[in-house]
Amino acid sequence: MTNDHFQRALVEQRKSNFEALIELEKSSYRSVTLINGAAAVALLAFIGNTWSKGSQGLALAATSIRFAMICFVFGVIAGCGGTILSYLGSHFGLHGAADHNIDKSNRLNRLARISLLVGILFFAVGSIVAVFAFT
Repeated sequence: MTNDHFQRALVEQRKSNFEALIELEKSSYRSVTLINGAAAVALLAFIGNTWSKGSQGLALAATSIRFAMICFVFGVIAGCGGTILSYLGSHFGLHGAADHNIDKSNRLNRLARISLLVGILFFAVGSIVAVFAFT
């Protein structure tokens, strides 16, 4: 194998790894958005069902439930924001050979990953608050 073939294979491998990473990130952001959205819908369904039965316990837990719902909504926003930031980071990374585009891509991708972690954190906090709302 000549050096030229080796270089082409290396470039092709890096491109393949980059595309796989993009797919993994997209799936992660979708998951965070879906999990938080499903939790919010489930909480709303529970509130509606409990309210229609006239339960007294719901009034006592209303503040905690409200806080849990806010966490889930912000989790959805974080997941959507991470998706947008990841897309922009990939766009600048693929379409710009200039150093400032690569720097911008790296910063956007870093923010996207932080947004993903924030979305997971919001889900965890919202879940814990929802569980303790009824104890």
